[in-house]
Amino acid sequence: MIRTRMEQSESKEAPEAKVSSDLLIDGPRIEGYDEDDLVNKCVKVDHFVCAICHNIARNPKGCPSEHLFCEDCLVGWGRNTCPTCRVVVEKPIGIDHSRYVKEDYLSMTTKCRFHGRGCDKVLHLGPEIEKHEMECGHAYMHCSYGCEVRNLKRAEYENHQKECLHRPFSCECGVTIMFKDRGSHNRTCPKFEIRCNECQATMKREALAAHKSVNGNCPKTRIPCPIEGCRWHGKREDFHAHERSAALEHVRLLHKAAEEKNADMLKKMSEMQKAFDAMSTKHARMESVAFPPFKIEGATYKPGVNGTYFVDLSKGRVRGKPVWKRRCAPNALVPETEWFVFYSKSSYWMITSTERCIKESKCMFYSEAKNLDFPFEAKKWKNNSKRTSDTANWSDDNDIKITEVGTSDLDIDDLPPLPPPPPIDFTEVGTSDASASTDDLGINFDWESWESDA
Repeated sequence: MIRTRMEQSESKEAPEAKVSSDLLIDGPRIEGYDEDDLVNKCVKVDHFVCAICHNIARNPKGCPSEHLFCEDCLVGWGRNTCPTCRVVVEKPIGIDHSRYVKEDYLSMTTKCRFHGRGCDKVLHLGPEIEKHEMECGHAYMHCSYGCEVRNLKRAEYENHQKECLHRPFSCECGVTIMFKDRGSHNRTCPKFEIRCNECQATMKREALAAHKSVNGNCPKTRIPCPIEGCRWHGKREDFHAHERSAALEHVRLLHKAAEEKNADMLKKMSEMQKAFDAMSTKHARMESVAFPPFKIEGATYKPGVNGTYFVDLSKGRVRGKPVWKRRCAPNALVPETEWFVFYSKSSYWMITSTERCIKESKCMFYSEAKNLDFPFEAKKWKNNSKRTSDTANWSDDNDIKITEVGTSDLDIDDLPPLPPPPPIDFTEVGTSDASASTDDLGINFDWESWESDA
């Protein structure tokens, strides 16, 4: 097909095309002009015959005896003597020295050397014919893409480049290949459009896997029922029929799955509670080491203050220090009053029996000394009552003593009880994922429809 188009594009006067000279098969003329191709000859035409190539000399050079030769032939002769008379010639002489000789030479005309291929140009010898033959559209050349086309003329070069099977082709997938290799490339190209062998839908090859997957949209793909425990397995287009026929069974399976999930969640929460209790106990021991328990003795007024105090984690910290709570006797018939020791905003250590007073920095007793790290260093305890009629009972309690209790002999049972964990609502556990499983397959479970049918 390529050669046919080449033959159709031939004309007697082919246009001159400018392409790289490196691709030319027919390079510059080397030998002289064939005398048979001359159209107009001068009288002394034999005077211009090269004695080496026996053609009309091209770029004639000669000796003082006016024996003329082609310039390239003299270079190939390789000697500094005239090939005819053997005269030593240091520098060959051209025809410019004689105006008449030059006019006779340039007056002759010759056919283009590609006249056998259809060129009908007739030009004067010298620069005129040389320039034309270097740009003649009938000169043969190579394809720049490396194809093996033969007899490619310069005039047909551009059209051939547009249709050459070896020309580069940039595929949509980003790969550059030869145009002739498109067939083999399309068999694996991810951007090539193909048909689904199930539903005959057209799509790019890279989208086929997702189209035929369980979560795809091919109506012919076999999929399982998304309801756990249901054994149905069929085409996606048949799922809605199955959905209607097995609606009650699906509800039973969803209810069963929810109950199992609730049981698993309760089990996990129980394990988490045990781990939380263990960590809290360990944390309590660490707090006991950093903030050791202490004992209050010698309180005459409000003797209930006397006893052993432990860090109460549920009360947080006040000014960076924990709150100590008196350990009450377990299983007492008469509930004992709870007493707390804390560090006030005014940098006093205080003793109170009301949790509200901890936040308000109010107390019943306070230490006169400030900026003490631990309460067992506090001295000079004073009552904080403003009642003047009860001074007898509210005398200074300087006899209150706070002493540190060692932690090495403490048992876990001696530690204060931990705060209960926050309650967890299990009423909705396992019921919110029932419809989500069908949505994962791109299928809408029509709950209202099967309820009305039922």
